[in-house]
Amino acid sequence: PRGPPRGPAAPRRNGTHASTSQLFPDAAVVCFDNNPDMDLSWTAARPNVTYVELDVFSPSASRVVDAAAAGRRSVVLGLHLCGALSPRVAVVARESKALGCAISPCCFKGSLGKRVRQRATALSGDASSTRSDASSLLGDAYSILARVMLLLCEADDPDASVELRRDPEMGSPKDAFVVVRKQRFLS
Repeated sequence: PRGPPRGPAAPRRNGTHASTSQLFPDAAVVCFDNNPDMDLSWTAARPNVTYVELDVFSPSASRVVDAAAAGRRSVVLGLHLCGALSPRVAVVARESKALGCAISPCCFKGSLGKRVRQRATALSGDASSTRSDASSLLGDAYSILARVMLLLCEADDPDASVELRRDPEMGSPKDAFVVVRKQRFLS
């Protein structure tokens, strides 16, 4: 087998789907990808892991996420999402019935790169322009990307709890997570 699939909610490495299924053996771990030709035979060892083909840019993406959750409480997790996948997965999570999302952005590809550069320019003049306390992260390119993702999520859902967390044990310099908890689930 080729190894873990690439795409939203599916890791490139580290077997996050398998780890999640082991940590939460009574939970259904549903992973999404847009590659219909993927060899998923290696997932057979984890009975609570399933894959659903999904183009997160489709208008029905949030409904597909809700259908996969089948009425259960859910959280959208996106690891090392390239370019515009990060903000799109955040929108899909917001539009779905998920409790929220945790997104680890990856790179500056596509339109997100343009938004990152624009926001980095604006932040360089006013580091206090957000309600978050993440201003200390302004610095290296990846930190700017993570901070811009945080700002995009704050702007997209002003009532949500949005925070930026770093996980130095990820084994990657791309170790930031933007965590969004929807207002109706805060208490």
